[in-house]
Amino acid sequence: MTTKRGNHPSTKRGKHTSTCPKTRRRLLKLEKDNRITGIKHGAIDNARTKYGAGHLKFQRYVDAGMKINCYMDGAVLTVYLYCDAVHKKAVRALLDS
Repeated sequence: MTTKRGNHPSTKRGKHTSTCPKTRRRLLKLEKDNRITGIKHGAIDNARTKYGAGHLKFQRYVDAGMKINCYMDGAVLTVYLYCDAVHKKAVRALLDS
């Protein structure tokens, strides 16, 4: 069984799912929320940042949801959260909590 977005069976995630443990826990909390219809992992960039592992930072709204950065140990992962337009602000508030 595959989801509407992605090839990973029976989850809301896309094909690429590797993250550090702290970031994985934060993304799993988001994935359990009913307002989020899908999560797609994008590119990983190596970078030193002031944010610790597991920090999620909103970047911008896109047509189908929003783009966020997930900070890991020495890397930044781009993640796209898919949600309906009526839930975008509620999902952003969930990121800040």
